[in-house]
Amino acid sequence: MAMHISIVLPYPEAERMAAVWAGEEADINFRGEPARAARCTLAFAAMELQHFLGRTLPSATVAVVARVAQDTKVIELSVDDPGSKDDRFSLQPIPGGVRLSGHGRTGALYAAYELLRLQGWRWHAPGRIGEITPVARRDLSLPAGRIEAAPSMSLGRGFEFEGVSNAMRMTLRIPNALKTAATIRRW
Repeated sequence: MAMHISIVLPYPEAERMAAVWAGEEADINFRGEPARAARCTLAFAAMELQHFLGRTLPSATVAVVARVAQDTKVIELSVDDPGSKDDRFSLQPIPGGVRLSGHGRTGALYAAYELLRLQGWRWHAPGRIGEITPVARRDLSLPAGRIEAAPSMSLGRGFEFEGVSNAMRMTLRIPNALKTAATIRRW
């Protein structure tokens, strides 16, 4: 029996709009529209999870949804404070899955990459050439207990890099750097 995974993006119409929201960073004033910026980042995290989990679990159906579906493994995404630049994040086991939460939106993305790290993914350079792809598997690896992490120093990172064009961001795949940095410090 094939596994079904629901990535819960807590916005109405998430099933239809996640890919659009994930790509709208060029149209957002990240400092002036923190709620919209958080939606963009969570949607990007959902799309990354869908893409990489689909490659890790080839027999699974991985869907982005607005609310929990029946008979599925659940990955819930959340941001505690959309305006915060705090990179802290947590992975909290919940019945049937895990909740990925960031204090700020960058932390939420780090949480998604930490879950992918638990599946065996590693990134050492931008693009497919820098991916260390795990062996395909049949089940999702979930943390046995709560995982909390934070950078060892506050860098106030976000995605609103001034002077870097959208095309350059996509070329460099800035999120690859975040994937690598997501394993900064655990306690």
